[in-house]
Amino acid sequence: YVNRTLTVDKAITANEATAVLYNPITGSMAFVPATFSTINGTTEVTIKRNGNSIYTIVQFNKKFADLGGHWAKSDIEQMASKLIVKGYTETTFKPNENITRAQFASILIQSLGLAANKGGAAFSDVNTKDWYSGFIGAASAAGLTSGFSDGTFKPNDLISREQMAVMISKAIKFSGKQTIPSGTQDKLLLRFSDKDAISSWAKSAAAQCIDAGIISGLGDKSFAPSAKATRAQAVVMVKHMLEYVGFMD
Repeated sequence: YVNRTLTVDKAITANEATAVLYNPITGSMAFVPATFSTINGTTEVTIKRNGNSIYTIVQFNKKFADLGGHWAKSDIEQMASKLIVKGYTETTFKPNENITRAQFASILIQSLGLAANKGGAAFSDVNTKDWYSGFIGAASAAGLTSGFSDGTFKPNDLISREQMAVMISKAIKFSGKQTIPSGTQDKLLLRFSDKDAISSWAKSAAAQCIDAGIISGLGDKSFAPSAKATRAQAVVMVKHMLEYVGFMD
């Protein structure tokens, strides 16, 4: 990632504005990781991206009618206002519905400011005509996922908490953030009553996400590695990841 700076001659905050990549051909805009710093009425926006494009700052305030009283309301609406997530419709988000592997891959790729890559989706069950093929391709090309040993991605399967932890951990590494010191994994997982249920391939990732404050345990002191995540949980985890790696204030 390379830093680029834009200066806005007024005070704005990350809660009310976001940096975007503008595509002049399609007229579309996409989220770009950025931080905001205001001094003496002037705001310096530091954009972080691994490519060249046209960048600008926009203000957008997205609301959903079905989030009243929901614990993740502010996080979901902030992430939607930053063009990272979308609702089921213009007015509903369905926060308590489970999220699929393809849906999570799309959120993760957009949160990192990466472009879709249909050519990177080398999985037997992902067709280039599928809406998610570009996101899964980008996730594969960036090393965020390798799919399953049988060559599939299983895009429509519901994603588990430990699968999310692995993809988030790889996204942290992709961002350039240092991983946790070796030897601390077991100590970090010791707090969970079901630590032995966490798959061996997910233990390191789970420990890193716990250490970073991205994922927390459940009320019964369990990690619940195989539990299926909701749309709200996924959005909040990705938001915490962005804050942890310095891609969002």
